[in-house]
Amino acid sequence: MKVKNLLNNLDKIAPFFLQESFDNSGIQFADLGAAVTKILLSIDVTQGVLDEALEKKANLIIAHHPLLFSPLKQIT
Repeated sequence: MKVKNLLNNLDKIAPFFLQESFDNSGIQFADLGAAVTKILLSIDVTQGVLDEALEKKANLIIAHHPLLFSPLKQIT
């Protein structure tokens, strides 16, 4: 299954239009055409979660809380 197909299926179960105005739901970093091989579910994306995804060879992380919540002003 491609990332785009998974996103469409998730939208059928939990429609993105129902999100609150302050939410930042949806794909933040992904190649929509990439094949999903293994998914890691998490509440937050932390360094530990990233390490676990690498260890388990998960190429998609689905997290309850977005990695980017507020607009970024600067990356240093």
